[in-house]
Amino acid sequence: MLQRPDLFVITTGNPSIGLGHVNRCTSICDNVRDFFSNIYFVFNASDESLNYPFYPCVYTQDRIQHTLQHARPGDHVILDDYSLTAADANTLKKHDLWTIGINDIPADAMPCHVIINHLPGVDAKLCHHLKEE
Repeated sequence: MLQRPDLFVITTGNPSIGLGHVNRCTSICDNVRDFFSNIYFVFNASDESLNYPFYPCVYTQDRIQHTLQHARPGDHVILDDYSLTAADANTLKKHDLWTIGINDIPADAMPCHVIINHLPGVDAKLCHHLKEE
């Protein structure tokens, strides 16, 4: 039987700075969880106030390294944090992980396999700068 991939969600948020990224990612996960074996949220270590019964949460300073240590080729990674870079996305891709970038600023979009841009009316031509590095 074919094993479903795991999904790692690298994001940030807490009650002090806001929960927009977390809420957006949780909504996506609620809608796709049947397609994945496991879903893990990977937060930076600044706040451990978030916990979800369906999604184990990990708190670490190096979210990319943690994901690389625990993911298998073919697993998926959602990247939803303004501090993440094109180098982060490319590192994950080089390890055969499927990357999904969530973005509302086309100029800051990372070179992911899939980009979810929730800016209403955005034109794909605004993301012309994306390329493999």
